[in-house]
Amino acid sequence: RAKAQAEGRPLTGLTRERWLLTVFRALDYGIVSTTPTGGLVAEDKAFGVSHLWEHVPIHLLGWGVDLDRRTKGMIGAAEAAPQSMVQELLNRTDAHLWAILSNGQKLRLLRDSRSLAGSAYVEFDLELIFDEQLFPDFVLLFRLVHASRLAVPSGEPAASCWLEQWRSNAVKQGERALERLRSGVEQAITTLGTGFLRANPALRDRLAAGTLSRDDY
Repeated sequence: RAKAQAEGRPLTGLTRERWLLTVFRALDYGIVSTTPTGGLVAEDKAFGVSHLWEHVPIHLLGWGVDLDRRTKGMIGAAEAAPQSMVQELLNRTDAHLWAILSNGQKLRLLRDSRSLAGSAYVEFDLELIFDEQLFPDFVLLFRLVHASRLAVPSGEPAASCWLEQWRSNAVKQGERALERLRSGVEQAITTLGTGFLRANPALRDRLAAGTLSRDDY
């Protein structure tokens, strides 16, 4: 990086060609195509995303470019920070459900989050994973971001990918767990309240006589 800066060479091309596209090839994405001039369009608005693989927008930036702040002069960031731009693209269209954003140091897996107040993403610290040889973190990256997780059969919608199916199953399991938890909490409150009244006859008598309201109790 320091050598490239000293020679005045742009880091975006080096980061993409020498690093990130190599990572994607290792994750079985094969050839990741650049997007048409002007980027991707959703609801008549253009988004300057750099690459596209099947239905997955992949926005690759120069090494260390801030993902959460707008950087002057950076392609695709004229109106918003890279994170905000990619998230807005996902939120505006059903054609793209998941996306990947990276500046070489960090890699984020984003999802449509129209139902949430903020962004929905998982971040991997690529620099730390490879510098510190964090094998468990690399395995998690490989298992979650591998091309097979985002691939969809021909003619199928983006929601048919394995990653979205796993997410849907996790949501359903969470809802079932919440229902079981709700019943347990209700039973615990009833048991606690009954025991408390049995241990305090005076309170029970006041409730029975109406001199103590339920809200006051």
